Amino acid sequence: LDPEFIASFLDIKEGEKIIDIGGGDGFFSLAFKKFTPNVYLLDVENWSGQDFKAVGINYIESNFCNYSKDDTFHIGFMANVYHDFRLECKENTLKNLKRMIIRRIGVLDFIPGKAFFGPPFKLEEDVVINDLQEIGFKLTKKKYFPYHYYLVFDKE
Repeated sequence: LDPEFIASFLDIKEGEKIIDIGGGDGFFSLAFKKFTPNVYLLDVENWSGQDFKAVGINYIESNFCNYSKDDTFHIGFMANVYHDFRLECKENTLKNLKRMIIRRIGVLDFIPGKAFFGPPFKLEEDVVINDLQEIGFKLTKKKYFPYHYYLVFDKE
């Protein structure tokens, strides 16, 4: 997947704060830096060893299920992790997203039945859409790739 396309599809405005939830090695966070300097990456650990500060990414070491800081972000983004959060801590995930994200959420995840790799459990896009509608987000655009769907929601 082209990280610059993924970033541009979010329509990030200069100066907006974006959080890459479960951002791993910063693959997408680095692309977000081309649109705004205010990039945050939240993950349970820095398993890649990447020096995020050196590349201008604010790293937050935390499990999203237990994240409770009062931070807010214009945009939230999740790549290949929403299915895990929904299994592990659906209520806390939705509560955190509702509280933290003030404008837009992007969810990129595996298409069930198409991706022969990735986690054994994959979510139908309708499940993601229903979950985010429950907390006040409306699907505004989507894009399909061979093994992924990419859903973008705006806060109503």
